[in-house]
Amino acid sequence: MLKKDKEWVLNIFQFKKPFPIATINAIGRHKITDPQYYWDNMNRSKDGTYCLFQYTINGHGEIKIDGKTYKIGKNEAFFVKIPGKHVYYLPENASSWEVLYVEFSIEVEDFRKQITENAASDILKFTPDSKFVSLLWETFYAATSREIHDIFQCSRYTYNLIFELLNGYNKVEKKKNSLVTENIKKYIKKNYAKPLSIEDISNYTSLSKFHLTRKFKAETGISPGQYLIKTRLKNATSLLLNSNMTIEEISEKVGFSCGNYFAKAFRHKFKISPTKYRNYYKNFYKLNVLSNE
Repeated sequence: MLKKDKEWVLNIFQFKKPFPIATINAIGRHKITDPQYYWDNMNRSKDGTYCLFQYTINGHGEIKIDGKTYKIGKNEAFFVKIPGKHVYYLPENASSWEVLYVEFSIEVEDFRKQITENAASDILKFTPDSKFVSLLWETFYAATSREIHDIFQCSRYTYNLIFELLNGYNKVEKKKNSLVTENIKKYIKKNYAKPLSIEDISNYTSLSKFHLTRKFKAETGISPGQYLIKTRLKNATSLLLNSNMTIEEISEKVGFSCGNYFAKAFRHKFKISPTKYRNYYKNFYKLNVLSNE
């Protein structure tokens, strides 16, 4: 850390592991005031491989994950693997950022991925009176009071924190994910005719491309991009049967960049060209109408 940073309380544990076991490597409280505070986590391989959880007590900071910038305000946290493709820092519009952070051993990585997946977000949100936040402070005070004497005590505190995170986010997973997925569907149905991209959907949901794609596919069985094509093709079939628009006009109307791409996607989905689909089903419809008169 930088020398100008204030109120830096750090506790490092160096217990020998008799076997692979999840532990806390370090825990600390840190008030950041230096505008040069900046961590590029791709360049931290010399620090080893571990998982960093950083909770905001006061003020705010920022983190960039997969090129997307997130503000981390009071009672919010990030949970990342280091090294990794992310940076965090004190932004220009912040005078200070007070945090409580935990460096977990790499054995918690699978848990970390599950927690962030359940949260459907790169930023975790808490209430100040939540059980997890209480456990976090309890662990910090146990460390500063030198009450953690061996690796097994250290591991117990580790699993208490991790399991409480899992428990908290499992409770909201279905409701939150269903809401996120339904909002994505509504957004696509409303905007399918526009040159929509995964970046547009990411900006709309405030989720990273990775998380929104994984969560959407887990619930629907297809990616947001596939759902977009499905929606466009569904509307295209209606226009083919109920309008005199050309194939090129229909292609443009439903959001495809060109007629060739539309025809290729249509043939892949229905195993028939748009023109043959129109001729076959229009004639079929006419025969049905005549036979029922």
